[in-house]
Amino acid sequence: TDLLLALLKDMVRYRSAVAAEESKDLSKSSGGVTGTRPLKLIVASATMNAASFGEYFDNAPIIEVPGRRFSVDILYTKTPQPDYVASAVRTVLHIH
Repeated sequence: TDLLLALLKDMVRYRSAVAAEESKDLSKSSGGVTGTRPLKLIVASATMNAASFGEYFDNAPIIEVPGRRFSVDILYTKTPQPDYVASAVRTVLHIH
């Protein structure tokens, strides 16, 4: 994960720099549309520290979307199951 985030950070910086350079070059010429836009990255996680993540990506903006919590029921079998995988599959199919 750390390597992936480091590569993404480099890509975001590179794409932003290329887009800025193209924008400067086009403003000097007769006009046109740039071919490279800054890379925009959306990361969604319920457990990460958003402030430090945004800081790592050069103080990227953070948008918080409130989430919902759903109750979880834990059910146990009355007797031990010899094949717990088959039992779990049967239970899932029975629920859904």
